[in-house]
Amino acid sequence: MAGHIDLMTAFLCGKQYAARQSPELLQKRADNIIDENLGTKYPQDVPLSAEQIGDRFLCNRRTVAEILLQDAEKSGLKIIDVAQGYVSCSLCRAGENAVITDDPSIADALERDGKIQVLKIEKGDILLPGYGYGFIGGASGWIGDTLYFFGDIQTHRDGEKIREFLERRGIHYECLLPSRKLIDIGSIING
Repeated sequence: MAGHIDLMTAFLCGKQYAARQSPELLQKRADNIIDENLGTKYPQDVPLSAEQIGDRFLCNRRTVAEILLQDAEKSGLKIIDVAQGYVSCSLCRAGENAVITDDPSIADALERDGKIQVLKIEKGDILLPGYGYGFIGGASGWIGDTLYFFGDIQTHRDGEKIREFLERRGIHYECLLPSRKLIDIGSIING
């Protein structure tokens, strides 16, 4: 997963953070460059894997970059601590206050909080070459008002539930690579 964009950059309160060793293009776009040395294995590869959803900040406090945690607290965001270190990889935003995830710690924490709607899906059915399975966040990304999936959501065992969840929220989505399995490419950056 080294080289996945969702591990090299994070967005918080309208600002983009990038790792010092991320590609030059990312660094030029970023508002903040963090000096934390990203590794190639967990947990050294996840300091930027955190997500702001509305006034919530989802992260694993033990693995997230300290600057992100500090800036989230300064901004008055409610910190939601989860066991999953691959936060960005593990969730797909489904609008402003809804997510799709296959991770129990993320789903449980958000359901306890009660502010963000959660569609919990089964693990698997997402390819990630070299690994047993990929993540829904890495197999999706937003450009403008459209949510794109890398592959076809109907190939996932919960494809119908995903479709219904998105349609109930009025989310316009496109499945790239129709009839092909979803593949985790590390998401995309709208830009």
